[in-house]
Amino acid sequence: MRIRQAVRQFTLVVETIVDGILMLVPRFSIRTLLIVLTIAAMAAVVAGTAVRGQNWAWGVTIGLASLGLTALVHAAWFGTVWLLAQLPLAEPETPLAVESRPTPSSRGQVDFLE
Repeated sequence: MRIRQAVRQFTLVVETIVDGILMLVPRFSIRTLLIVLTIAAMAAVVAGTAVRGQNWAWGVTIGLASLGLTALVHAAWFGTVWLLAQLPLAEPETPLAVESRPTPSSRGQVDFLE
């Protein structure tokens, strides 16, 4: 019985993760892909100029590489935090954890449940 519950919970987590990943994947048009391809070609030309010894091209290439690395690090952290946010929350172990929360009274004071 516990194995079935664990399998159901695991299946629910996997389905939630897959649904979330599919929502994160944007839909690109051919025009967008051609624009990205053109920008990548221009970056390759600048990198080739840097290899041939132009100092300005080295600066641009290092700057673009830094931006790319920064974007990858941010994407990795976002993915990690998003994945952890998809995990189900644990329920309180004791009823005292729920009962000890304060509730606001009509006079603006805080009364504890007894």
